[in-house]
Formats: sequence, C-alpha cells, structure tokens
Amino acid sequence: MLSIPRNLWLIFLIALVFRLYSLSTLPYGFHIDEVKAGWNALSLLTTAHDDHQVFMPAYYDSFGDQRPTGIFYLIIPSLLLWGRTIFAVRFPSALIGALTVFPIFFLTRRLFPSSSKSIPLLAAFILALNPWHIAVSRATSEVAISLFFTAIALCFTLAQINSKRKHFIFFSVFFFFISFFFYHSIRVLAPFLVFIILYFYRNRSLVVTFILVALLSTIVMLNPASRGRLSQVSLVSDFKVIYETQKMPAEEGPGHVFEARFFHNKIAAYAKRFLEEYSNYFSPQYLVGTSARPIRYQTPYFGLITYLELFFLFVAISQYRHLPSHKILWLLLFLAPLPSAVTIEDTPNLHRSMLMVLPLLILASLGLSHVFTWSKFTKYIVVFLYLLNFSYFLHLYFVHGKFGLSTYYRDGGMIEMIAAVKKVSSNYDQIIFTNYTDNPYPWLAFFSTLSPSTFNKHYLSNSENVYSFQKYTFSNSHCPTQNYSPSLNSKKILFINGEGCVVDPKNPATPLIHKFTITRPDLSPAFQLWENQ
Repeated sequence: MLSIPRNLWLIFLIALVFRLYSLSTLPYGFHIDEVKAGWNALSLLTTAHDDHQVFMPAYYDSFGDQRPTGIFYLIIPSLLLWGRTIFAVRFPSALIGALTVFPIFFLTRRLFPSSSKSIPLLAAFILALNPWHIAVSRATSEVAISLFFTAIALCFTLAQINSKRKHFIFFSVFFFFISFFFYHSIRVLAPFLVFIILYFYRNRSLVVTFILVALLSTIVMLNPASRGRLSQVSLVSDFKVIYETQKMPAEEGPGHVFEARFFHNKIAAYAKRFLEEYSNYFSPQYLVGTSARPIRYQTPYFGLITYLELFFLFVAISQYRHLPSHKILWLLLFLAPLPSAVTIEDTPNLHRSMLMVLPLLILASLGLSHVFTWSKFTKYIVVFLYLLNFSYFLHLYFVHGKFGLSTYYRDGGMIEMIAAVKKVSSNYDQIIFTNYTDNPYPWLAFFSTLSPSTFNKHYLSNSENVYSFQKYTFSNSHCPTQNYSPSLNSKKILFINGEGCVVDPKNPATPLIHKFTITRPDLSPAFQLWENQ
C-alpha cells in the first residue's frame, strides 16, 4: 500500500490551482491542435469515427503528421461534463499535469530510498511550480500526459530492483505502452530508459522488462504512421546538410575530389548538425532564455525554468556522487533530447525534449536540499528568491501572456470571429471564410450546435479543393473578397478576410461594405468582415 504524505496532497492542490486557474482564457487563443482534439473527441463520442470518417483511430492525419490520438479519448469525459468548451478540452492535460507530482515523488523516493521524504517532496514541489510544465499542461498537450505515464512506468521499473513481485514487470510495460498513445518521442526513448536502469541494477525482471518494452517499441515504430511526423522534420531533409553535401563539393572546383569527400561528406555533415541541435537543449538560451519552440508555448521574456532552478542544478553538479541513482539521473537528462536533436522544425523543441523535465527537476531538488544545509539565513534567502522568481513568471504568464508573440501562433482572434459569425449568420445566404491562419472549420463545428455525424459527412470539397458545408464556404484564399465578382452571384454574402488584406470599398467593380474588425487583445487586427451590397 502506497503511503502518500499529507504534504504531497497539498503540493498536488497547489499544482492543480496553477494549472486550472483561468484555464478557459489562458493561454489566449485556441490553437488548431486543441480545437481539432476537441472536435474529434466529440466526433468519436457521437459517431465512433474521427472527422475523416476513420473508425476509432490510433492516429490522426492533419497534414501527414499522423498524430497519436490518445488525447482525443481522454477529452471525451470532459465533454460529457462541460460540453463544447475550451475548459473541457484543456482539462485532461491540466489535471494529469497536476497529478504528475505523485509519480515524480515516488520516482525520486525509489532513486534515493535511504533519504528522508524531503528530497521527493522538493521534487514534487518544484514540478508543481515549474514554468515549462505549467505552460505545457495548460495547452491541451499530449506530451504532458505522455510524461505522466512515463514517470509511472519508471517507478515500476525501479520497483523491480529489490522486489520479487513479477507484476511490477507488467505495470512497467503497460504504462510505457500507454505513453506511446500520446507522443512520438517516448516510443524511441522507452527501451533506452529501461536499459540505463538495467545497466546499473542487473536482475532478471529488468531484463524481461527491457525485452518487452523494446519489442513493443519496435512493433509500434514499424508502423509507417508512427514515423509520419519524423519523416517531415528529420535532419535528412535539412537544407544546411543538403547544401553542404551537394553544393559545397562542386564549389571545391574540378580536380578536388579528395577535399570534397573529406570535408563535405554526409557523415560529417549530419554529425555536425546533430551536435549543433543537441547542444541547444543544454544552452542557457533554451533553459532560461526564449529560444524554445514552438513559439505558441512561450511566456513573454521568460524561459522554461527559473534562474533559481538552474542554480539548484549547478549545485547538484557540485554534489555529484558516483552512485547508480545519480548516474541514472544524469544519463536520463542527456538521453532525453536525443530524438529532438534529429529534427529541424521548430527547434530547439520544448515538446520533443520534455522528458528532460523529470531528471532536471529531480536533480534541482537534490541541489535545493543541499542548499538548505548551508545555513538558516541562506535557506530563507533562497526560498524568498525562488518564490520571487516564480511570482514574476506568474505575472508574465497571466497578465502579459495574451499580449505576447505566442498569441499570433495560437490562432488568436479565431474564437471571437466564429462568435461574431454565429450572431449574424442568419442574415446571409453564403458565408465565405479565409484560410488564415488555418482553415476555420473545426472552430465553427465545435463552437456551434452542428452534429458531427452531419458535418463530417457533408463537409465536402469541389474540384478546386474548396470545402463547403451548407451556407459556409471554406476558401483556399487569404483574402476571399479578392475573388468576388458581383455579376456571378446575387446572394447576400459575408466575407471573412485574414489579417493584412486590402479592400477598396469604393471600387465600383466590387462594391463591399465593411461590417467590423476582429482584434486581438493587443488591438492588432486578426480578421475583417465584409458584406456585398
């Protein structure tokens, strides 16, 4: 029977508050990945098919990426409780993000069984307040859920070391397998995580666990769908490598074959790019700066961890011990970004490298526990500075976040535009949407009374790949008004133009009336609504 300290329940409540507070409005905007998760969860709930008419899918094809669909199924209970709301879509990720304080506590306790409960509690507390984990948990993120199940799997893997309970093997393999349904990276990393533990604590149970996890990982990775996203963002298609291996040899000139092959061969080019990408994940600019991608997860002028967490990490380095538990943590930390380092899009990527959170924060807790031994005065100063640093993050996230650059990458203004269209839709025979920044169909479908069984079957395209449903037309144009010709249509039409479109309302060839403009919180125009005369 697990013994859960009261303080851990308190830490969980703290984590839950910071992940649920104003969840419906922050982060500002509702990114297309979020709304598609909500719409497909609703589609699965009512029809058992996604919006592509695939029955109970394990993958979802947005643009050839083959996204794992585990989060779709987790959102279904939320929809039953809270209906078609942003809160319902974001709640599972936020809740599981808060619940992660439990596995990181037990994982830390397994790694340091002879220590008091203070280090595991510190690890849980630091996770509860970690900016990286908070920002990702609040944004319908599959990787936060994958991290939760991976942490549980690691707990059961470590539990096998001094135990003869064979069912720990099953639970370890089971939770690794569950994590495969949420994010790609863990499918590659899982066997290596088990192998690291096996290397230091050699017993038969761990051998069996390693074989089973490696077998499951291989089977999953053999499916072409599981490699869909990797094929889009891998180093194989990197422009720098292609230039160096194809263009630079020709620049050597005739008769310089040796130089061309020695300096510009594929092995050297790929190795250099890999090391360049890999090193980014341990740079201050990534951890406490603003180089982390995707931009939509960024907090204005704040990094993934606080400066104090970075300081605790350096203290942990100074306190390194040649013990298996210490070595495992450092190896996990250096292993975690490997899958990310072979990708080139949106790098350095805080999603693909998020497994770093577990070893990084556990190590930070070791550093903090050592700081507490220095002196009572130092202890109070460090705690004060840590909470001050965290308070600054909260201020930037909750006050300034909706004005930051990330709002432009989160489809800011889309919800407001759909709400405006719904109010006036009965006044028009046809409504033509822009394709900026994404096709608005999932927002319209989710935030309305449209039935998935009806919409998904009748959301059809014509020969020009322009989709339509009833009076709604989803154009492939940024500025639909540019294609308007009064002589071709006598219907009453509402046009939604994307940001930056220029319309001359006085042009006699295309007489249009400006209805209103949808703005973001920083008052930048996101959409303009026009109607024909």
